[in-house]
Amino acid sequence: MNQPFTPETQLSNIPTNVRHFLWNDDYIELLAHKLDLQKVRTLVDIGSGLGYLSGVFAVYMRPGSTVYGFDLDEAVIKQAQAFADENPYSVNFKFQVADVHQLPLTDGQADLAICQHVLVHIKDAAAVVAEMCRTVRPGGKVVAFEPNSLAQSLVLDSVSSTYTIQQRLDQVRYQAYYERGKRHLGGGDDSVGDRLPQLFLDAGLTNIEVRLSDKSAALVPPYDTDEKRARVHELRTWGEAYRANRDYIRSCFLKGGGSETEWAEFDEWERTENARMLEQLDREAFVSAGGLMTYIVIGTR
Repeated sequence: MNQPFTPETQLSNIPTNVRHFLWNDDYIELLAHKLDLQKVRTLVDIGSGLGYLSGVFAVYMRPGSTVYGFDLDEAVIKQAQAFADENPYSVNFKFQVADVHQLPLTDGQADLAICQHVLVHIKDAAAVVAEMCRTVRPGGKVVAFEPNSLAQSLVLDSVSSTYTIQQRLDQVRYQAYYERGKRHLGGGDDSVGDRLPQLFLDAGLTNIEVRLSDKSAALVPPYDTDEKRARVHELRTWGEAYRANRDYIRSCFLKGGGSETEWAEFDEWERTENARMLEQLDREAFVSAGGLMTYIVIGTR
């Protein structure tokens, strides 16, 4: 079950933040060619956070180009701008606090607008896609990188590998309750990636292409790289995050159609399985192929 997003999930433990490891370098190179970044003079990163994705895209842009990054959280924006200023980029970064529904850009100002794991947190994803389209010139591109989180509940690891069919179906049911309730409560759609092609069509975009990221969240012993240590850190802090957000998760679960009895079963299951995972992590015995289903949807204005 996805952890509810807060600014602190970006700013805390930056050296061990898995957001540093969302992409394989060779796949970014492929995307740079596909999106023809050498010809992009102005890129807009919606819900930019610390600017991870726009930062790697900037490497492929021509010197003197401009990257705009917009996010609601002032602390995150300051951190992003400081990082950009301290590194030898040849493009100009301009990070700014702004509502992604109303960006401080003129119509058609950008060549490319991107968002990554942003629409999952938005009540009206269509409105944000429309705003992305507004900022892009005719012939420019809009690209969204968004997940199907429900599929993740079917991924096996060394804890869940012995589950019965019923236990695996329970995992899917629990996640489906949570996602449906989150949507009804206005918290966004954790599997919004499935809806991106329709959202792009409705926004008037053409030449729509759908791809998948080749990145997984794999963890295989020994845990001896920065990426593996970041994943271990994320897994070790999962129980703490669950406890901190338990009331919100419960409200989503019940709003999504789950009963109080089912919630009690899920709550106990979550605690038990987390303890099993931690025990395996302590022994460096936890193994996961990682899953992850991230859509890359590209449209032309």
